[in-house]
Amino acid sequence: MMTVSDSESDRHKKLRAILEELTDEEQRLFSAVLKVEQQKLHMERPRHIQDDLWKVLTETIR
Repeated sequence: MMTVSDSESDRHKKLRAILEELTDEEQRLFSAVLKVEQQKLHMERPRHIQDDLWKVLTETIR
């Protein structure tokens, strides 16, 4: 029988495997998007997040 921690551990392993398969460019984009989201997390209604994400995207693909 799987416990909650077993299934959580499996999810972490799957997520880690997916992240390790990302290209360098994909990793940079993922990290930058995550950083933007963390910066806005404390806000009830995040302002300009779409603009920030667009900026990250365009800077990453240059």
